[in-house]
Amino acid sequence: VVGTSTLDQIGDVIDSQKLSNVSIINIDNDPNNQGFGDIVLLSPQSSSVSEHVADIVLTLGFTFEQDSAQNLLSGVMSATSNFQDPRTSSLAFEVSAFLMKHGAQRPSNQKSTQSDPGIDAAAQRFRQANEQLAQPKQSAQPTPAPRPAQAQQQQEPVKQPQSVQQPMHSPLDENFDQAEQAEEQNEKPPLDWLTPKVYKGSSEV
Repeated sequence: VVGTSTLDQIGDVIDSQKLSNVSIINIDNDPNNQGFGDIVLLSPQSSSVSEHVADIVLTLGFTFEQDSAQNLLSGVMSATSNFQDPRTSSLAFEVSAFLMKHGAQRPSNQKSTQSDPGIDAAAQRFRQANEQLAQPKQSAQPTPAPRPAQAQQQQEPVKQPQSVQQPMHSPLDENFDQAEQAEEQNEKPPLDWLTPKVYKGSSEV
């Protein structure tokens, strides 16, 4: 009896008179199992009955065919919600890896691969709206209205004549320049300053 916690669940199948000389092996992982039968193999720490059965088969040294390996792997995946159940035990992963080595394959989820055209169109519109919101908004600046010709002429800077822009020299400036030149000439020593000179006494008394 596999995966049955009480005999009442299979009362319609079992005839107590015919099973008087038959040994019952109880294989289950339910902690509430009543422990009936001649041989009781309970494993409450197992997350599925299939991994418990596979562990028993490995312990007894039997070999796995691809069909039996696939059936046990499907049972493990169904009981653990495709290994998403937090109660999934480490034995479930170990047994599943062993079963896959013997030809078992995980079924592909066709629902997740097939796309819904309506959902795809809505998702595309949502992405386009997000892209538009992500783009920086350009501040709308009003274009300046054309100015009248008279207003433009008034705002242009008035050009000054060249005679005003150039500096004017006054007579005082010319006198100052001449004085500077004269001082420069006075500061220069005469050309024969360094030549030796012979002084003679004057004969005039």
